Amino acid sequence: MATRKLYEKNTYLFTTQATILSTRIDVASKLWVIFDQTIFYPQGGGQPSDSGFIVQNDTASPVLAARMNYETRQVEHHIDAKSDVVVGQIVTMEIDKEKRLLHSRLHSAGHLLDYAIDLLRIPLVGVKGYHFPEKPFVEYQAADGQNISELATPLALSELKSRMMSKCQELIKFALSITTEEIDPRNIEEPLRSKIPAKAFESDVVRLIKFDGSKEPGPCGGTHVSNTSEIGPSFSIDQITFKKGIVRILYNL
Repeated sequence: MATRKLYEKNTYLFTTQATILSTRIDVASKLWVIFDQTIFYPQGGGQPSDSGFIVQNDTASPVLAARMNYETRQVEHHIDAKSDVVVGQIVTMEIDKEKRLLHSRLHSAGHLLDYAIDLLRIPLVGVKGYHFPEKPFVEYQAADGQNISELATPLALSELKSRMMSKCQELIKFALSITTEEIDPRNIEEPLRSKIPAKAFESDVVRLIKFDGSKEPGPCGGTHVSNTSEIGPSFSIDQITFKKGIVRILYNL
């Protein structure tokens, strides 16, 4: 039975109830618990996992991490149990609200860079995103058939940083809505199809994120804020580097 991933439907759902389906102890003596549903985002897609607690019989047990088992399609929770964890028991889940919101702002900010690049008609395509609180970045390479060697100078990178920062600040100020949708992978056509990781086509649905006004959505399984203003005025582009054909944009909040 696949885990119902409530975090995909509502970033702002910070507590809910869930039923324990199974438990196991791994070789490192860590307890992993699977529930019928979860609000805990499992690390992946460049975003760290949520943490928080499960509460049972007035006892709170820390949830230290969550991870996705892609074979079973279940989210596994690493729990420091302070009381017996029993299959069939209903517990209350509580995630760290501040951490969830920070991770969501960081992830949305990474996709904001993508949107700004598209609006500025810069011939780059994203290849990697790291949306952790410590030195987040997004990496890009040249779009098919495009030459970006002109970015290989400090002046060019400085100008790119200025243009990108100005556009991102503008998009944040506009408070554009950020929405997600799920689509049958069989119905996805080019050019969007080529942007989706091959592993995603093994799922029943592919999850997409879209900024209001953008031409097309992009694939993403992470959590996001509801509009660009929630990314916050503290957003900044710290540095842009160009090395071995890869443009790396380091940002912060």
